[in-house]
Amino acid sequence: MEAGQVRELKRRNIDERMQIIWLGGKSSNGERQIDTFKLPDITKLSDQIKSEAARLESAISRFDKTTLLPLIVLLNMTRSAQLRRGYVDPNSPAFIEYMTALALKTNVQNLQRPSIKDATKIRDLSERIFWLCNEYSAARFYSSENADEDKWTILTMAHLHYMLVRGEAYEAYFFEIAQRLFDSQARYLEQKFGFNINQAIIFIKMIFRLINERFEKEKERLITVFTALASTEVNATVWPIGVYRQRGGHKPSTEAAHVLNMLPELARSLLFISEQELLQNVDYRDQESLVSFLNWVSIEPGQIDSKLISPLEANPLQDTPVVKIDQAYLFHSSTYLARCLVYSLDKELMRDPLYEKKYNRIRSRYLERESLRLFKKIFPTATAYNRLKYKVIENSKKKEVELDGLVQHDNNLFLIECATHPVTRASKKGIKEPIMHDIQKSVERTFKQAKRAKEYIKTSDQAEFTLSDDSIITIDKKSVKNYFIISVTFDSFDILAADPRKLKGLGLFLADEYPWPIYIGSLNLISDFIDYPSQFVHYLKKRMTVSEKVYASDELDYFGCYLISNLEIPMPKVTYPIEKVLIVNATSDFDQYIYYKKGLGARVPRPGQFIPRHLRSILLYLERIHSPGYTDIACFLLDINYLFRKDIEENIVSTLHRSKESGGALKDYTVIDKTNKWGFTYFCGDGTQKPNLERMMFLPEYCLRKMNETGILSWVGLVRDISSRKPIVSMFFSEGASNSNSQ
Repeated sequence: MEAGQVRELKRRNIDERMQIIWLGGKSSNGERQIDTFKLPDITKLSDQIKSEAARLESAISRFDKTTLLPLIVLLNMTRSAQLRRGYVDPNSPAFIEYMTALALKTNVQNLQRPSIKDATKIRDLSERIFWLCNEYSAARFYSSENADEDKWTILTMAHLHYMLVRGEAYEAYFFEIAQRLFDSQARYLEQKFGFNINQAIIFIKMIFRLINERFEKEKERLITVFTALASTEVNATVWPIGVYRQRGGHKPSTEAAHVLNMLPELARSLLFISEQELLQNVDYRDQESLVSFLNWVSIEPGQIDSKLISPLEANPLQDTPVVKIDQAYLFHSSTYLARCLVYSLDKELMRDPLYEKKYNRIRSRYLERESLRLFKKIFPTATAYNRLKYKVIENSKKKEVELDGLVQHDNNLFLIECATHPVTRASKKGIKEPIMHDIQKSVERTFKQAKRAKEYIKTSDQAEFTLSDDSIITIDKKSVKNYFIISVTFDSFDILAADPRKLKGLGLFLADEYPWPIYIGSLNLISDFIDYPSQFVHYLKKRMTVSEKVYASDELDYFGCYLISNLEIPMPKVTYPIEKVLIVNATSDFDQYIYYKKGLGARVPRPGQFIPRHLRSILLYLERIHSPGYTDIACFLLDINYLFRKDIEENIVSTLHRSKESGGALKDYTVIDKTNKWGFTYFCGDGTQKPNLERMMFLPEYCLRKMNETGILSWVGLVRDISSRKPIVSMFFSEGASNSNSQ
């Protein structure tokens, strides 16, 4: 992101009645957006959702499911590049999943065959209900007029469906988790379910290979169809593969119209696969296992609860995402199946009283190892340990307790505890008591365990920990400046625990100290986009000090906002107070980049912060020399906002140019941010010239004098010797009252 792009954050349609800002995503011209909106009336919105849902159910009940469902999935494909590669990718799985559930409530045969227009109306109505539910969820959760209890009656679509939407390009990650968790349990799975995990992964890949082959075979005809669809769109800016609306006075060509009429049958033949065809594509020894797998992941008409009305209710398609009708199967998305493979199997195993304890140990060990692996990925040179034991005195009794993980990098100590307790279905319905129970059993419990280890270290001169091989390590509290308590969860708690400070209304975390709760899948993605170890430290520091006015659906929106704007959210200049700030869609850059890496989208840059070339070289050098306390200096530099970074970069270039033009004479540049109270000084010159060397050594005194003149105590000074390839040869750093000088 260019520095100037921060200025491009636009305000649109701002109304004095509105009280929430939406930050994230991009407009059609590529600019970042800031929008505001007023919270709707909850009662009216609830009535509207029920009314629209009844209309939708009535419309769906008239049509043949085996034609309607695949037709809507096909109409909802949004990228021609994906179409040409035969990649099935519903744009909004949440509303398609809901619409499918409504269609499966009854098992009536010989219904009317839908036209494209019929399917489009149903699709539009489903999407409308989906967005009404989003508004309802936001209003319930964010409205300051509700009591604390009502705030937590929240079922957000983001919470129920977020990983399904987010996971479109991440099925490989779910396969990896499934193999690590269940590979060693092959015999048990075969006895209980009739298939093992490796067979299940092979089956899923085979299913989507067949669908891809069908799309490849019908590619030219499909392109003709969707070209015709695009020509009949009311709005020319809509997706080339999108909603069909007949424009008045304009009709497609005779050939295109003929192909459009064939589309319902074409959709059916593309997305439904018969059981016989599936069996023909696996080894005969695996056929029985394939049938068992299909029975496990599929649901048939009539098996959906007839009381299901709104998308705000738990949907059984989350656990059984495949539709079975007349010995044929409709497959929505590979990610539905891949995620089901992890979480549905996990639920099944945890329900088995004979296997629960054993599997829970396996799951806990996996989460501990995976957490430590990701922290080592972020901090390659750090010391890291897992399963540490230490002795404490509680209730006048000495006992041995355990810490899941400990990572020390520079003067930063990360205390890691892992939580395998899942988010229960009752919590997803927004019921207060189950939410409290789930958070207490996961995030708060792990927080207390890690906090106990922190207190043990802070009250001991040399804190001793025993490792699993009986060796002993010691942590000197003098070497630790920053403590970070990390709560890694196996399930995604999303908005329920994204900011523990907001849980005080539930009677949780009352001591004004909080962990960083992170879902293991989100930690995995964050580790892919961290450029330097010190950047992760800086992110956690910024993250822990974000205003309590700021909300986000989950940690990835916070992290996306960090990369976009350094977690600095420009507020519109309005006369009324802004009560809440909601970060949404700050993760679109991740999705687009992963699509590109998979060959499913246009080339896009890797998501990252705007760090100019000279600042980047300084940060890399700090990481390389790794002098004690270097992360404090790196965090200081990363704390500089994007506009100042651009200004500093331009002046560093100018100062270097002036020095070279004057034969290596020492030149300097100083900038002061009076608002945030920090200063930055840059010296450069030829260090082989004695006068320059003497003046370079004068850097600490120069910075201290500037600090006295301005009253600003946070300062960094850097020296560049242009006769050397090193980006800096000397540093001065002051953070408040304490000063340090590294030469």
